Amino acid sequence: MKVAVIGATGPTGLVVVSEALDQGHDVIAVVRNPDKITTTHPQLKVVKADLTDSSQLVDHFRGCDGVLSAIGGKAGMFTPCDAYTSTGKAAISAMREAGLKKFVCITAWGTKDVPNLPFFWNWVLKPTVVRNVVKNMGELEELLLNDCTDINYTVVRPPRLTNLESSSKPIHVSVGQLVEGYETSAISRRDVAKFMLSCLSSDEYDKKMVAVTSRKED
Repeated sequence: MKVAVIGATGPTGLVVVSEALDQGHDVIAVVRNPDKITTTHPQLKVVKADLTDSSQLVDHFRGCDGVLSAIGGKAGMFTPCDAYTSTGKAAISAMREAGLKKFVCITAWGTKDVPNLPFFWNWVLKPTVVRNVVKNMGELEELLLNDCTDINYTVVRPPRLTNLESSSKPIHVSVGQLVEGYETSAISRRDVAKFMLSCLSSDEYDKKMVAVTSRKED
């Protein structure tokens, strides 16, 4: 495939780019600061663009099979966050003009309040340091649900992300806010990247928001 990646310079985005190249795909990393990507590869093209300006994205999206978003917002109780919606709106607009249908993005477990969310996430992190980030994640999800019936989107909701290598085992996937029975959980960025790429070549999770995890911790 030929895939466009936004948010490619973040810790998850770099892994998404690496995994896509490892799988043999052509990758266009659309970034604000190309200097942050030091990887070179014959199938990697790094281009500079304002990710909130759809007019700067359209030409880079043309001919792609889909767009992967690994955008991450800055945490902080008093730090405003619109990274997810501002880039999401621009990407969707550019996709429409370029004729693309597949959009896969990352949010997190528990963007909405539901029972059985991990205690530390639900009662410590979510109301404080990541409050505004999670709020904007939820706003992106609402945008996709209500305004993007023409787009085959998949929202991937991971729990705590790690830098471990792939577990090489099937991950657990559940439509909804979390994977029940895995209330204390984590998943490697590499496994998330593999799942995101698999969604581009399958319609199984089109127009769905799915929680993922790879293991239950002691």
